[in-house]
Amino acid sequence: MESSGKTYQNHYVTILKWYEEDKDKLRQKGLNKKMNYDVGESL
Repeated sequence: MESSGKTYQNHYVTILKWYEEDKDKLRQKGLNKKMNYDVGESL
């Protein structure tokens, strides 16, 4: 945004869009692994 010199109508929506795009790219590469744990466990 400011660092790129671009302006966006809604910064929040723009960031959410980027997040969703990145999440999809990671999922396609198989890098979007979630850590699962039971209550009371620590990592």
